[in-house]
Amino acid sequence: MTLVMFLTDQELERLTGYKIKSRQIAWLRSQGIPFRVSGTGHPVVTRVAIEGPSISLPAASPAPIPWVPAVLQRERALPPAPVSVAPRRALAVNPSTCVPPTCEKLASLEPPHQHPAGALLRVKDICGDRKNGQPGLLPIVSRTWLKWVEQGRVPQGILLGTHTRVWPVEQVLAVREGLPVGGAAPDEQHIKR
Repeated sequence: MTLVMFLTDQELERLTGYKIKSRQIAWLRSQGIPFRVSGTGHPVVTRVAIEGPSISLPAASPAPIPWVPAVLQRERALPPAPVSVAPRRALAVNPSTCVPPTCEKLASLEPPHQHPAGALLRVKDICGDRKNGQPGLLPIVSRTWLKWVEQGRVPQGILLGTHTRVWPVEQVLAVREGLPVGGAAPDEQHIKR
């Protein structure tokens, strides 16, 4: 025998004693019987609310399965893919041309932020640009550089426009040569003690 989940209209009419849906709803509320109102305005009552759970249902329901996103379900369902590593091929290197650089060669290599002679540098070229990850010539932040300019510790630079000030690379390199390791003030008399 197939059980229907909800009471039929005839069963609901027999239970409440009313044909009018508003009276059926009022009677169900007065009796404390749980129900829902359908889109047509009729009360919908589950059979379990009236008859109780059937004997065939298990007494204790299994624990609910926790929700897992579909992406993670696919990852759990798929076995890990085997990792195949291609064997390394031997490189054809001529040992006579493969010579490690000497100290002189290393000293002559230019750093990545080398500027040509006579170049004009902005503050972001001198102090670096943190947003873009560009290193600067000096290990200081731009606020320190501008403070030094204001105090006269470094040259004033050249004003190109109303808001654009630049410094010749030679002046900045001279300041860099005078800096101790760690980027302290360019001259000892201005160090706060």
